[in-house]
Amino acid sequence: MSDSVEQKSILVVEDDPIMISFVKKVLQPYGYQVYNVTNGKSCVLALTRYKFDLVIMDINMPIYDGNSATIDIKNHKDLKQTPIIAISSNKDFEEQSKYAGADFFLTKPISKEDLIDKVLELIEKYRST
Repeated sequence: MSDSVEQKSILVVEDDPIMISFVKKVLQPYGYQVYNVTNGKSCVLALTRYKFDLVIMDINMPIYDGNSATIDIKNHKDLKQTPIIAISSNKDFEEQSKYAGADFFLTKPISKEDLIDKVLELIEKYRST
């Protein structure tokens, strides 16, 4: 990663501790600070209070699902440029996630390479806009 000195922060919206651990283990060695909330309502609240460079959003969550949170984020004037990677074990949610405004969709189980590639791609894309 060419900008390894520049710290990037990623918000992982996931209620599965195994998935949270996986994302942290994959991204922290690349210099990313990884934070976690467990539902969509907490995600939207966190984004209004803190700056995150990217969101990794599980679709199936309690309280407030990932697609509903994505719609709220993309409709918020100060948050709409936040890149979002939607994740789910159900491939059938891909179209709904993209319609909600997710920039990309990954199906669980997610490979380390796919996760890193998409994170780097989206952060670079949004940095240049």
